[in-house]
Amino acid sequence: MSTPKESKKRKSNALDEACLELSEEIENGDVHKEEEKEQEDVETQFSNWKTNSGLLYDFVCRKELEWPSLSIDFGDFHNENIEDNVLNQLVCVGTHTSNKEPNYLYVCDVLFPLEQLAQEKCIYKINENYEGFDFCCEKKKFTIKSKIAHTGEVNRIKFLPLERKNIVVTKAIDGNLHLFDINKHKIETNDDKMNPEVSFVGNNSDGFGLDFNAYKKFALTCSNDGMITVYDYNNLSSKTVNPFYKVQYKSPINDVSSLNDPNLILACADNGYILVYDIRVKTTEPAQQVLGQQVPVNCIALNRFTGHFASGSENGKIKIWDIKRFNEPQHIINAHKEAVIRLNFSPNDSSLLASASNNRFINIYDLNKIGEELDAIDLSDGPSELIFSHGGHTQPITDFNWNHHKKLKMFIGSTGEDNTLQFWQLKTELLDEVNTIPTSNTDVE
Repeated sequence: MSTPKESKKRKSNALDEACLELSEEIENGDVHKEEEKEQEDVETQFSNWKTNSGLLYDFVCRKELEWPSLSIDFGDFHNENIEDNVLNQLVCVGTHTSNKEPNYLYVCDVLFPLEQLAQEKCIYKINENYEGFDFCCEKKKFTIKSKIAHTGEVNRIKFLPLERKNIVVTKAIDGNLHLFDINKHKIETNDDKMNPEVSFVGNNSDGFGLDFNAYKKFALTCSNDGMITVYDYNNLSSKTVNPFYKVQYKSPINDVSSLNDPNLILACADNGYILVYDIRVKTTEPAQQVLGQQVPVNCIALNRFTGHFASGSENGKIKIWDIKRFNEPQHIINAHKEAVIRLNFSPNDSSLLASASNNRFINIYDLNKIGEELDAIDLSDGPSELIFSHGGHTQPITDFNWNHHKKLKMFIGSTGEDNTLQFWQLKTELLDEVNTIPTSNTDVE
C-alpha cells in the first residue's frame, strides 16, 4: 500500500506529464499554423506574380515536370525562323527522383521569341503544354526530344563550350562525370541503362561543382570529400578518362571554376575558404587562399570579361573579388536573407550578375551601380546593385543559367524544388533603365 507521500508524488508526475503533452500540442499547433500561414503567403505572392508578369517580363514560360531538376543548361540553336522571330533551342535538364524511380537526362526542344512581344501578348495563361505568354502559331513550345538514362540524380549539367555542339556533360551522385553526344541518343532507342560516350572517373563522393577550361579543353570538378579533379577532353577515343590532376583539400569543396589564366583553378570550401590551385605545380597546397566567410562558401562564378569573380555564402552575402588583389573583397552585396546557392555572370553583358537563394528568388545585379546612394524608400527594396528579383518559384531554387543567344539579353532559365522549369526575360523597358558601360571600361571598384 502506497504512502500519502508516494501518492502525491505520482499525481505530481502525472500532472507534469499532462502539462508537457499540452505544451507540445500547443507548440505543434503553433508550428502547424505558422506553416499554414507561410504557405498562404507563398500562394498569395505567386498569384500576384502571375497577375503582374505582363508588366515585368517580355516573356514567361513555366513548365511543370514530373520530378524536380537539380540543373539546367542552354545548348545549340537549331533554327532561327526570321519571318516569325522565333528561336528553336536545345535545353537540358535532369531528374531527381525518389522511391528508386529511374533518373534521366532530358534533352528538350524549346521555342523562344526573338523579338519583344506586343503588350497584348504578355498575358499569363495556360497554353498547350506550358503556362505563360503565347507568341506564335506553333502550339507546342516545349518538346522532350530525348530521354537519356542516368545512374542516380543529375547533380549538374553543362554543354561543352565552343566548337563541340550537342555534347553535354553531367555530374553524377558518385562524383564522376559523364559525356553524352545527344545526337546519338534518340528517344525511341532509349533503355534504362546509362550508356555515355565517355565517363570521367576517379571520384568517390557526391558533389555539384563542374566547369570547363575552353582554351585547353579541360573539365574540372569537385566533391564533398574535398577532392578536386581535372580531365583532358582533347582526345575522347576511350570510354573512360582518368584525371591528370588531382588534389585533396581538408574540407568539402562546394564549387569550382576555371580562370582566365588556363593554368589556375578557383574553388570554394565548406570551411569558408576560397582557394586557387596551379595545375603546373605538384603540391597539395593551394597557390593562394583567403577566408571568404566564417560560414560555408557555396558557389563561385567568374566574369570572363573582367577577370573578377563572385562568391556566394551560406549567410546570403555575395562578395566580388579581384584575383590580382586576393587578400580582401572589392565589394560586398547583402544579397539574400537565406543561403546563396548559385551565381552566374551574364555571357552578354559584363556588368550583370545573377544569384539564386533558398528563399525562392533569383536576383539580378548591375555592378555598375555599386556605390550609388539610395533614399530610404529604395533602400528598403534591397542593395543599390539590385535591379530585378524573379519570384516565379514557390519552392527553393535548384539551378539557373543565362541564355547565351545575343538577341536574348536578360533571358534566364531556372529550376526549383517545385518541379518547375521556367524561362523568363526581363521587360525591355526595365532593361533600358539599366545604364551599362562598355566591357573594356567595366570595373567594380
